[in-house]
Amino acid sequence: MAPCAPLESAGDGGRLVLYFGGALATTAMLDYPYPQSFVAPLPANPIKVACGRVGGGGDDDALLRGLAAAADVLLNSTGSLRCHNVSRELMGGGRAPGGRRGVGGLGDGWARAWNWQACTELVLEPATSDGLGFWVERDDEVAALQAACRSQFGDALVSRPAWLPASLGDGVALVRALTNVVFSDGDKDPWRIGGVPANASAYGDGSCRHVLMRGAAHHQDLRFDDPRDPPSVGEAKAAERRAIEGWLGR
Repeated sequence: MAPCAPLESAGDGGRLVLYFGGALATTAMLDYPYPQSFVAPLPANPIKVACGRVGGGGDDDALLRGLAAAADVLLNSTGSLRCHNVSRELMGGGRAPGGRRGVGGLGDGWARAWNWQACTELVLEPATSDGLGFWVERDDEVAALQAACRSQFGDALVSRPAWLPASLGDGVALVRALTNVVFSDGDKDPWRIGGVPANASAYGDGSCRHVLMRGAAHHQDLRFDDPRDPPSVGEAKAAERRAIEGWLGR
């Protein structure tokens, strides 16, 4: 499946990389061992399915076709997409800064609230990830996102790219300041790189802890039990339950 419009500039190429990179990172985030439709209808073990579509080499055209087929596990799971609108993806074509997929289905009010927060406080989240992936932003992307925000909310909007770390700190700062929190991460989830340290209980009063779920994806411990879950998910749920009971004095 081709882009909806020809790619004619280096910027178009950058958007293509962001488009496919975000799709693959999101597929990794959602790499559950069972079918689900949390973000899009996906098969069980979607990363394995995506890798099976890439093929075993070939020329550049073959590699690009394989990349597109892998990304389509997420982007075109229903088969209804007729082309990839890469030019719309970075700025969202009026839907949300960063082109966040799925916003429209949550209602215009939710989308506008998300847009405002992304424009004022979470600027780097859509810029680095199209709302869903995990890539380092470029300066021109930040400027373009801020321009899109001003066009949506007016020139008086104040965009603060450094608000998130300045306000909340990094993972160490969090566990030093918080009490009675269990932070869990699946080791297949790309978002875990922004989490708290593994020895979280060594900071503050020791009541914060980190649980790493081997072989698990994004917040898999918050989903219903499934026999296909790796053992680490059940172990994390048990640890979280024990911690909460301890905080309640039971």
